[in-house]
Amino acid sequence: MMKLSIKKKETACCLLLFLAVMAIFHSLMREYIGDFIKFSSYLNHRTLPQLLLYRYQTWSSRVLIEAPLMLMSHYHLLLLWKILDTLMWAAALAVMMRLTRHKADKLVTCLFLLYPILEMGSAGWVATTMNYLWPATACMAALISLDKLYQREKVGFFPAIGFLLLELYGTNFETLGAFYFCVLFYFSICAILYKKKRSIGSILFVLLQYAISIGNMAFALTCPGNDLRKAQEIHDWMRDFVSLTKVDKLVLGTDVTGSALLSSNLFFAAFSLMLFLAILLRKNHTKAHLALSAIPGIFVLARTILNPVIAIYFPAFGKMFGSSVGRIDGIDYYNPSSYLPFILFILIAVSIFLAFMNGFETLHQGIFLCVVFLAGLLTRVVMGFSPTLYGSGNRTFFFLDLAMVFCITKMYCWRREEIRASQRSAAILKGSLYAVTALAVVANMASICVQY
Repeated sequence: MMKLSIKKKETACCLLLFLAVMAIFHSLMREYIGDFIKFSSYLNHRTLPQLLLYRYQTWSSRVLIEAPLMLMSHYHLLLLWKILDTLMWAAALAVMMRLTRHKADKLVTCLFLLYPILEMGSAGWVATTMNYLWPATACMAALISLDKLYQREKVGFFPAIGFLLLELYGTNFETLGAFYFCVLFYFSICAILYKKKRSIGSILFVLLQYAISIGNMAFALTCPGNDLRKAQEIHDWMRDFVSLTKVDKLVLGTDVTGSALLSSNLFFAAFSLMLFLAILLRKNHTKAHLALSAIPGIFVLARTILNPVIAIYFPAFGKMFGSSVGRIDGIDYYNPSSYLPFILFILIAVSIFLAFMNGFETLHQGIFLCVVFLAGLLTRVVMGFSPTLYGSGNRTFFFLDLAMVFCITKMYCWRREEIRASQRSAAILKGSLYAVTALAVVANMASICVQY
C-alpha cells in the first residue's frame, strides 16, 4: 500500500514538473506564421460544415483534425490554444505512462523533455501541434483500451464509446490510421494464438476499432482534395516527383528517414543505446546477438561523434548521407552506389528486428517491440510517397519518436533489475540522463526565443 502511494506521488510529481516546463515554453511562444494566420479568414463567408466540405474536396481528408483548428484560427484563440496545448502535452505524457504501466515514469518524463520542441513550430505552433500532437495523444489514449482488453480488464459501455471517439479523431491522420491498424492486428493475432476468450461485447468493440481505422485510411485514399493537394505540392516542392516509380519513392523515403535517424535524432541514439544494454545485460546472451544490437549504435556514432574523424579518413562514407541522399535520376539510376544507403538502412533495420526477436526472455516481447517500432517507422518512410518529403521537415518524425519512447521504456523495464545490480553504472546512467534532459530543456527554451 505504501509502495503504491509512493508511486502515485512520483507520477504526480513528474506530471507537475512536465506541466510547469511546458507552461513556460508556451508562455514564450508567438504565432506569426503558419495555417493559424492563413485560416483566420476562412470562416468569414462559410459555415464550418461548408468549409470542411470544401477542404475535403480541394485539399485534405483531415476534416476532424482541422475542425478545431479552423475555430481556433477564426476567433484568434491563441491564449486558449496555449492552455489546451500545455494540457495536451501533459495528457500525452500521462497516456504514455499508462501504456508503460507506470513502471518508469521518471524515464518517460525525461524522454518527453528531450523532444526538440521547435519542430512543433515548423508550420506554425497552433497548426503543427493540432495536426500532430493532438491526434497522436488521442490515438495513444485509444490504445489503452487494447491494453485493458489484453489484461482482461472490463471496458464499460461509456468508456468504450470514448475510446472509439478518440480513435476516430486520432486516425483521421492517415498514417496514424495505419499505425493503429498494425497494433490492432497484432493484438488480434495474440488473442487468437493465446486462445484468450472474449465476450461478444469485446469482440464487437475490436471490430468497431477495425472499422474506424480502415475507414479513415479509405477516407484518405478516396479523398479528392488529397489528389489536388498532391498536384499543387508537386509543383511547389518536387517537380520531378511524377517521374519516380514506387520503388524510387520507397528508396527515397527509407534513405531520408535513415539518414536523419543516424545523424540528428536523439531518440534513435537513446534507442540504440538501450537496445545494446538490453542484450548485453541478458543472461546467456550470444556474441552474435550482441553484435546485432551494436550495429545501430555504431552507425549513430559514425554519423555524430566520430563524423569529423571519418570525414578525414573515409570521406566517401559521409557522401552517402549528403543532401541528395535517396534521390535517383536518369544519371545515376543504374549506378549501384546510388542504392548503397538504402541497403545499409535495410541492414540496420534487420539487425534491430533480429536483436528484438532474440534478445528477450520471450518471443512475444520481441515481436511486440518489432510491431511498435516498424509501425512507427512506416509513418515516416511513407513520406517518400509524398512530394512534401523535404518541405514537411522533422515534424513528420513525431509518431516514430513516440514509438521509440515506448520501446526504450519497455526495454528498460525488462532490464531494470540487471541495470540496478551495478549501483555505480546505474548512477552514471541516471546522472547522464538528467544532465542531458536539463540541457535539452534549456536548449528548447533558447530555440523558442531565438525563433523571433
